[in-house]
Amino acid sequence: MAEHEQQKGSAAYTPWPPGPDPRPPDPTGIPEIDRYWDLEFLRFLVNEYRNSPLYQLGKKLERWVPKTTPPPCEWVRVCINKMVAQIGVSTAGALMWRDHWEFTVTINGIPHTWNLAGVFPDTEHELGWCRTIKLSSNTAITVTAGGTNIWEGWEDIQLPAAVNTHDARDNWGVNLTHTLISADDFYDYEVEYTITCLLSATVSMISGTRLVERMLPVAIRKSPGNQMDDSTLLSISLRNLEQYGLRLKQMNGDTLVLEGPQSVQQLMDEIRPKGSPKISKNRKRS
Repeated sequence: MAEHEQQKGSAAYTPWPPGPDPRPPDPTGIPEIDRYWDLEFLRFLVNEYRNSPLYQLGKKLERWVPKTTPPPCEWVRVCINKMVAQIGVSTAGALMWRDHWEFTVTINGIPHTWNLAGVFPDTEHELGWCRTIKLSSNTAITVTAGGTNIWEGWEDIQLPAAVNTHDARDNWGVNLTHTLISADDFYDYEVEYTITCLLSATVSMISGTRLVERMLPVAIRKSPGNQMDDSTLLSISLRNLEQYGLRLKQMNGDTLVLEGPQSVQQLMDEIRPKGSPKISKNRKRS
């Protein structure tokens, strides 16, 4: 050990382990610790770290760290089935009127609005709107609801809002029926919806002309400055379909054969114009 304590450059100095020192000379000229002691010091640090309470606590906490959960399927279909409305006791004097609700449900930022006439306590209103969503480990499915009760000659009343969120913590709520509930001092309602895995590919057909009409707004197709021919418009429409998982499988003349997690008819139902024109406040209640 004494020889290892001697300074480098002395005649008695022998590097350990034996052999030439591969490290370049220190430009500062300050003597360096032998490689042997360098390695011993690193081993000391590693052992100290592994035996430290902080390291042991980290190892215990690893079991509680949420792991990335793959989704049960690549595509799901969220369908808003119905809304059951109730009117609170505080508005019992208004029950002689049939309420008109402008009711909106939003799925992952995409809204759909219904104008519902004849809303009585415990009345059930079929909605029937679906959206197809592509899942990933970080995807969340958010369903919100709200709207307005339109009063003739009076100030409109906002309906209470509600929101449900599904993600990896509840397995994205797949293959289950859910209820979105909201209430305040005046109104309460329940929205029933389902989330279903789309496991098999669906093949469907549509004409290219029909597809362009549904996928591209009239303002684009019939704009005076529009210089795009029919084939370009069709190509744009097909690219738009890809965001919904639908891809062109075959083309026979004007007939397109598409494959994806849903039929092209179901997709057309999803992207149909939202709701009907807003009810006029001057419209007489029956």
